[in-house]
Amino acid sequence: IDPKFTESVNNLTKILDTANKTFGILKKEQCTGEPANRLGDKLTYNMLMQSNLEELKEVKKIVTMCPHCSVNLGIEYPKYAKINYKVFHHTQLIEELIKNKDIIIQKNNNDKITFHDPCNLSRMMDEVNAPRTALKSACNNFTELEESGKNTLCCGAGGGLWWKKETQGKTHLVRAKQVVDSKVETVVTGCNFCFGMMNQGLGPLTPDDQNPIKVKDVADIVAENMKTK
Repeated sequence: IDPKFTESVNNLTKILDTANKTFGILKKEQCTGEPANRLGDKLTYNMLMQSNLEELKEVKKIVTMCPHCSVNLGIEYPKYAKINYKVFHHTQLIEELIKNKDIIIQKNNNDKITFHDPCNLSRMMDEVNAPRTALKSACNNFTELEESGKNTLCCGAGGGLWWKKETQGKTHLVRAKQVVDSKVETVVTGCNFCFGMMNQGLGPLTPDDQNPIKVKDVADIVAENMKTK
């Protein structure tokens, strides 16, 4: 969705390499179908689900950087078919690596940082601690937005809204305005949709006398402050 997110994907591979964890990438990877499902295209969703289930039938553990995929693979698919794999959002894996001391994080980031909780991660997956474990291990000035955790405000991309033409208002600008008003230097998220929305929304709302707000993924913060072997 956002070409800048490629760097975040690369940073996750650096984390896994540093932790000496082996991993693979699907030769045939495609969308899990979540946007199609939310927009009501059940035929496309079913076709994608059946294809993915076939592709993943030998897989035991899945790690994804997209909480939409995490929810779909781990919560939605089992409603229709038996699965033999476990699904982890990358922030959950990173938290495990930190706690097991597979990676050592240095508290070197001095930016005023906040975290935007992705809806699917916080509400659908009930996960709010993992990303904060990572950020608090690396950041000296972490602050919460007023609407955070399970009470997070949607960035505007969820439910297929990324592709939906809005008839009134701009959903993503509401959350972006909250980030701008918080006076942070960096906003971190754990979702490629949120990452793209923040990059779109922050620029137009940031006052001319205020420095541009950096948008990063949890993997970026961890990789930047991780001891390399």
